[in-house]
Amino acid sequence: ALLAAILSTVDSALLAAGGLFSRNVLGGLHLSSAPSRLLISRASVASFGIVAVFLALRGDSVHSLVFEASAFASAGIVVSLLFGVFTRLGGRRAAKATLLIGTAGYALFAHVLQIGTPYLASLALSAWIYLAVSVFERARERADLVGA
Repeated sequence: ALLAAILSTVDSALLAAGGLFSRNVLGGLHLSSAPSRLLISRASVASFGIVAVFLALRGDSVHSLVFEASAFASAGIVVSLLFGVFTRLGGRRAAKATLLIGTAGYALFAHVLQIGTPYLASLALSAWIYLAVSVFERARERADLVGA
């Protein structure tokens, strides 16, 4: 029963990650046919499954894997959530860029550069990216208003 619960949880996590990625990140591709969207969703789930196997094989313990899973994408989520709730800065592009760069930043800081505080570094990078893209978005909105 415990193994079934674990597999069910893993299955749900992979489906959620793949669905969110294909809908929110790749959704801007504007694919009109349902088979194309389904194929992208399936490929996303398979890709996240491969990443999960790779990470599981490299993990030292269950504790380290849970810590890694919590930190992996949450820097971008935390920054986007805080700016989105408490400020009027940024928009869709800022949030998407923050999610992507925050996740890539954590992977870079933790596994390539191997710095001591990869999560704090990815939080700082995510905040910087959110602010930079927000400035770009605001300048673009002003240019659109002037040109209209």
